Amino acid sequence: MKQIIYQRYLPAILLALTGLWLLAGCSPEEKARAQEEFQRPTVVPATALTPAPTPADRREVAILNLLIKANKEGKVEAVELQRGSIVRSFAPNVLGLSGPWTVELVGKDTIRFGTLNPLYGRVYNDEKDAPHTGLWLTETTWRLVVPLYDRGQDLEVTQINIYDESKRQIFSTPVDRERWSNK
Repeated sequence: MKQIIYQRYLPAILLALTGLWLLAGCSPEEKARAQEEFQRPTVVPATALTPAPTPADRREVAILNLLIKANKEGKVEAVELQRGSIVRSFAPNVLGLSGPWTVELVGKDTIRFGTLNPLYGRVYNDEKDAPHTGLWLTETTWRLVVPLYDRGQDLEVTQINIYDESKRQIFSTPVDRERWSNK
């Protein structure tokens, strides 16, 4: 048992002793500066946090709440738009990402980005060295946040399409700015 503890903690102990040895040879000014550099971060309570600011310009994102139904193998059988909305917000940095599913934004240009398959769930095993496994869901709700601008410029998106891993179009909707906008 003692051998396991030594093997586990020996590198950390040696590193700490090396740090103390180095600090012992430092001048008082160097010690003070080292302590300032390694100050613990200030903990901010959740009640003091504020939401991200709304952009001053017209940067917008579309939020699609989708109900996805699939068979036991994970093949999509139906996708229903439960709600669409457009809000002024900073967009997630997703343009250019790859993934098994593809989101296509059709506008003045056609832009595509990848995303994970929301029907595939990871199941984590608590046992040591046990592999994690996956599970195909037959129904899920998915909130997809879609940027409607890039580099501060409106992409003039008129349609949003989603393709599965076999490149089969599983969803398509026109962007209804009139109905979706929160005015």
